[in-house]
Formats: sequence, C-alpha cells, structure tokens
Amino acid sequence: MSRTPTIAAVSPVLRRAFEDIRNHGKRDVKTVLETFLMLCLPDEKRATKPENLLQRCLEAVLPICNQEDSRLRSNLKKYTSITSDETKRYEPFVSAFNHALEDLKEVECDLLRPPSELNIMFHRNNPKRIIGTDGGEPLCKPDMILAPFDTVRAALFKDPGNRTWKGFASRTAGECPKNNFGWGGVLCSQEFGKEIKEIKSTLRESYKADDPCRRIDPQSLLNSVEEQDEDEDGVSLTEEAEESQRQASTEDPTLDSGRFEVPSPRGLTRLVAAPGSAPSSLLVQQQLYPSAALMVGGSSLGKRKRGAKSRLSRKRRNCENAKKHIPAMLRSASNAAEKMSRAFWVTHIINLVIVDDVVHVWYYDNEDSVQSFGINFIDDLPYFLVLLLAFQRFSLQNWGVMKELQEVKIPAVSRVASPKEETISLRFGSPESSTPELRFNLSRNNLKALGYYRLRGRCTQMLKTTSSSKDPRDKTKNLEGVEMVSKLYWPEESRISEVDALERARKVGETNEYIKGHLPDLIYTHDFDQYSTKYIRELFGIETGGGKRVLRWIAFRKLCPITNLVGDKFWRAFWECFRCHLHLWREGIRHYDISVSNLMYDEVHGRGILNDFDLAQLRGPPQSGTERTGTMPFMALELLKGHGRVRRQYRHDAESFAWVLLWICCSYKYGKEVHPRPLQALIQNNFQDTYEQKLVRVVSLDDLTPTASYSAEYYDVAASLVHAYFTRRVAAAKPKPRHSNNFKIEENKVEPDSPESEHDELADIDTELRIWRKELEDLGFHVDI
Repeated sequence: MSRTPTIAAVSPVLRRAFEDIRNHGKRDVKTVLETFLMLCLPDEKRATKPENLLQRCLEAVLPICNQEDSRLRSNLKKYTSITSDETKRYEPFVSAFNHALEDLKEVECDLLRPPSELNIMFHRNNPKRIIGTDGGEPLCKPDMILAPFDTVRAALFKDPGNRTWKGFASRTAGECPKNNFGWGGVLCSQEFGKEIKEIKSTLRESYKADDPCRRIDPQSLLNSVEEQDEDEDGVSLTEEAEESQRQASTEDPTLDSGRFEVPSPRGLTRLVAAPGSAPSSLLVQQQLYPSAALMVGGSSLGKRKRGAKSRLSRKRRNCENAKKHIPAMLRSASNAAEKMSRAFWVTHIINLVIVDDVVHVWYYDNEDSVQSFGINFIDDLPYFLVLLLAFQRFSLQNWGVMKELQEVKIPAVSRVASPKEETISLRFGSPESSTPELRFNLSRNNLKALGYYRLRGRCTQMLKTTSSSKDPRDKTKNLEGVEMVSKLYWPEESRISEVDALERARKVGETNEYIKGHLPDLIYTHDFDQYSTKYIRELFGIETGGGKRVLRWIAFRKLCPITNLVGDKFWRAFWECFRCHLHLWREGIRHYDISVSNLMYDEVHGRGILNDFDLAQLRGPPQSGTERTGTMPFMALELLKGHGRVRRQYRHDAESFAWVLLWICCSYKYGKEVHPRPLQALIQNNFQDTYEQKLVRVVSLDDLTPTASYSAEYYDVAASLVHAYFTRRVAAAKPKPRHSNNFKIEENKVEPDSPESEHDELADIDTELRIWRKELEDLGFHVDI
C-alpha cells in the first residue's frame, strides 16, 4: 500500500542541486540545436547565422538514419526491447550511438568545422565514481559519460598501446570500466531514468529532413519521481529514514526542549503542512526524496549503533537502491555541481538526461541552468544525430574548458585521475604586454573549492601563486619571493567590481589611519569577458536581466586567517578589522559580507585585514544585483527573514561581526577547526532554514563552550552581543551566561524596524556603537571602537 513519504535528511549536494535548478530556463529543440551548430561554425562564418542551418544538417545525417541493417538501427531495436532494469539499456545505447559517431565523421557539411581531434565516444561509467581533481571524496557516479578517446584509453589501460577508437567504441565502451574516470576527462555525463516498462516507439523505415520534431515538454522536477516505498527485501525505505530521524532527535535534545517555538530543523523531526496549504520548497524536497538520506553523503548513515551484519548489509544496499528515488535530472545537476566545484577551468557544463526513449539537454553555468524540450531518439532520430554532429565538432572551449589553460596544456582532459604536482605558467594577454606571468601548481592541496558544491553563484576558488615578473604597479620592483594567492570567481557584471571598491577604499585610507594598512594588497586582476554568461543566452534568446556573470582572476599578497591567532594578538586584529569596516561605512563603502574567512591577518606588518570586497557597494542607490548578499551563517537575522525587502544598514554588518566572534570562539582551536563544529547547524541551503537554526542556537547559548584558544571573556562578549541582536528581533528573556557575573537578566522590548522605515544612517551607526560599548563595559572591556 502506498504511503505518504515522511521527511528524511537529504544529501547536501542533492539539496543544493535542487535549489539551483528549480527555476531553470527552457528552450525548444530547434533553438538548442541551432545554438550548438552556431558554435561549430568557423570563425569567419559566425557573424551571421547561415540560412537553413538546421535543415541542411538534418539532410546531411539522413543517410545514417536510413541505412538498412546498420548497427545503429539493430542496437536501437535491442534498446527498445529491454523491459528489465535500466542498466541493461546502457550497452545497446552506447553501441548504437558510438557507431553513429563513427559514421558522422564522414558526413560532409561545408558549413561546419570538421570533427575535432578530441575523437569523442560514449562509455559506461556506472557503478564507478568520478574522481575529483582536488582529491576530495568522490560523490557522483554518472551512468555514462562522453569523453575523448585518449581519456578512455588511459583510464582502462596503463599501457594502451595501439588500441583503436573503433575497438573501444564497439566492444568495451558498453562495459563497466576497470578504473575510475576523473572529472578532468569527462566532457559530458549522462543519467538514465526508467519510467515505462515497455518502449512503444519504433524506428521508421525512412526518415525525412522535413519531418517535424515531436513536441515533448521539458521535465518537471515535481513530476519526475515515481515513489517506491520498499526495497526488494521488503524493508521500508521511509521507515529507515524515520529511524534515523528519531536517533538524530535524541542526540540533540536542544531541538526538542520547548524553550523556543520555531519550525523544526530539516531532517530531525517531521514537518507537516497545514491542511489546504501549498507545501514549502523544504517540504517538497522531503516528499520527493524520502530515500535520499540513504545515499552516500546523506546524514542518515552517520551515527548508528552496531547491529547484525545482515541488517547492515541491507542498509548498504539501500544506499544503492535510493538512486531509484532520485530523478535523473537531479542526479545530472549534482554531477555538474561536483565537476564545476572541483575544476576552476570549467566555464560551463553540458549534460544529457535520458528517460526511456527521450533525451533532454541540460546546460549549466554560474548564472542559471537551461533545459531543452525532449528529443525522442527513436521517433526523431535525425534530430538526435544532429546533436551528436555538433558535439563531435565541439572544441574544448565549447565543452567549457578555458582556452587560456589549453594553450599551456593543463591536464584537464588528457589525465584521468588527479594531476601530479607540476607548475603551470600563465600570462594573460600578449607576451609583449606588461601583465605578470603567474605560476601555480595543480597539486591536490592547491585545488580546493571554497564553500559548498553549487551550480549558481560566485563559486570562489583560491590558488597559491608565485611570479618572477615585474610588479605591474611599480616596474622598479619584482614579485620574486612574494607569496600570493589568486582568487577566481564569477561575480555579477552589474555590481561594482571588487577592484573598483578596493581602489576607492585605498584612496579614502590615505587620510584615515583606521583604514590605511588594513586592506588587502591587490597586485593584478583580469576579467575573462569572453566567458560571460550573457553570450550563450543571447544565442538561446534568453533575457539575462542583471544576473549575467563574468570570470574574474585577482592576485593578492598572501594573508593568513585571523583564526590562526590567539590571545591579545587575535583580540587586537579583530578590532582592527571592526574599526576599518566602521570607517569605510562612514565613507560610503559598504562591505556586506562579514564572515570568518573575510577577517584576515598580515603577518609581515602585524595587522588585521578586512578582506574580500566582491559584494561591496557604494553609498547611493543600490547597485543592480540579484543576490541577497552575505554568507548565510553570519548574516543578520533581519536580513535572513526579510525576503530581500530589508534596506541594508550598518547594524546588519555589525551583527555579522558578533556571529563571527561567536563562531571563532567555539569552533577554532590553535588555528584548526574543531570537529564536530558546534555551530554546524547554521550551515543551511537557504535563508529561511538558516534563520530558524540561528533562533534555535540563540536560546541555547549556555550550551556552548569556548575552545582552549579563546578565553571565556571573549566568548561572553560574543554571546552577549548575539543575544542583544536576538532580543531586538524577538522579545525574549536574556539568559545568564556561565562565564561572567556581569550580565543582568532583563526584558528587551525593542521592536524590529520596519523594512520600509527611513532610518538616519549616522544615528544607526551611533546606536550600534552604544550597544557594543555597553556590552563590552558590562563585561569589563574597554575597547576604542
């Protein structure tokens, strides 16, 4: 009997992928194919779209579609006859379309470039996981991949010898690989879904170029799950999730203490929608994916008591069976998120989602994702072959690999596993230009993504960098021996650039001692305008609004985290950052992203540094950006709850400083982050969940303990300030902390300001400073702020 799924803890990667693709764009098959064909035109023909481009390519592939007794047709017949497990469909699909790729090499189309030297082929990947270039734990295992021949050959054999493309494509490509592929060698991943037992589509005796492509609407995420309640052993997957929720709830008694009435956190207790109400995005996720918690990376396999081996093995099987409950389109998105987060040279990703006899093309980049209408590769075979015709002529840049890094032969495609430690030298611009030559290596330790796996957003990554070139700011100086860090990220083009904000701040700092010397030292910057997300959307015919993004590379002098400091040195650096931020705000420069990682320390000069101005804005009308800016665990409660309608004021950044101080005191010990992190629950995927978790944490501040690196007095300052901001948002009793006798239990009746109310800026700053001084003085601190 079918049951309504209860809420389970969902894999973080899948939750984020869900959030990132839920509002994706949609484009018809003709538009997508014509866009990809335009990318295959020689440079001299790309200025104007050739007449009847798609029609002429359809005519070119017809002989392959209509060839009798071809291996393409025989394998497609085999594919449609399979009614059992979807994995049985892999081999005939791979074989059919690898033979098609072989035939497409001979297709003459004078409009397009010849096939690329990549020599692509389909290859089965399931059940192997894809290895990340950064050496991180692999999470994804696509059903199939499209990869260059050299990648496939290197992955399967240490000594590939003289093995040919044809031998691999026709014999071994449909089998499970012996070794793991790496994201550096995967051009496109494919995820399969099976919704019908028997495929009714049949091959036509003769296809024609003017046959219309049947309209198949894009997949809907909400309709793409066929719920299954039990695995083959009759064990309810939903019951497994419920059990893990009960265990998690008992392990964290603060969540059920009744001390504060907020909606229950995700994955810990049930969430029930009111009768007749529309489910929230949170509830939708948990109803759609009741078994996702059983996947590797989910939280339900975390802390379990030892039991019988049979029970444990059944739960391990459930991890694999849980895949049946995850839509192919969501698995594809998580594949793209992992690849994008583990290879800084990736500008976009193209994947295929194949459900029975229909394929949907997905295009992902840092602005958003786009899904095509479906192509039935049986009924409308010529259209799918035109797609493969384009893929076969794609360059590495068309596949999303930066051209600049191809020229220095970065091992983004030729290697399968993580690259060895080798140094890459890179100069943007001509050799005669004054730009410095930057050097970095591709070791695992130098390829770490910051933050979480995401498809949309800035996706910041950092690289340790060196150079022996002249300093571009002063030709009399050399960069030899200067430790640098390169920051690569995708900011919105409509925002003021970090470079401009820093230049403005530096000019102000020339006459302000609280700013001068407390800003990052920017050495070199370069924008890759050619990779702007606006260009593909112009071809797709999609309005980008203010959300288009550009890849930016900035080289800074290396700083160390403020969390490396303890005692008086930490305390002094923290307040130097606080004062720098305050005086910048008074001068009209708003930082808007106070977080642990943005408070740094200059070891050379012994100063606190306010870092990372990529979300900064200047006084005046808000710049057009589509982000509610900030790092969510440290954002002010009012902003998290404000749905983007709250006018940013100084008090919001000041509150972020309080949350940062609390996080550091509880989570860092001698420069290392402690595990488990006491405030881990604040790391959520959306503003509402973060808001709820922060409310839960505020009422249990007395359960936190500072680490040995930070005195109880520092913690008391943080706890007092956090609770002061809390009582401004919600009237509540102020608890007495354990580490000080200077607190007073009192009721704060301050009501939160209306988002629409006018508030004098200077008065707002003075109000915040009075609050900070009072809390500090009550605890016996006298700090000049």
